[in-house]
Amino acid sequence: MELPKPLSALPAAVEVALSRIAGESLHNVARHARASACALALEVGATVVELRVSDDGTGLPAEHRDGVGLAAMRGKPASRSRQAPLRLRW
Repeated sequence: MELPKPLSALPAAVEVALSRIAGESLHNVARHARASACALALEVGATVVELRVSDDGTGLPAEHRDGVGLAAMRGKPASRSRQAPLRLRW
């Protein structure tokens, strides 16, 4: 996991959302990606928090449709946008 130094304090709701999104991301990698490595990187800006998840797995097939997990992860940042917008990359 790559974290900024020093790590700025974030609103509690943002920390909870990040924790849940990171957990769901790791779960998805373990369950679906057939990956041997996974990395999380967090960047904290003045107005945006970005969590990047990458792995060396198979990737999503072209015909992939988001399941509940991906849809929920995409919804969490939008619900926190007043405090510190979250941006996800995977």
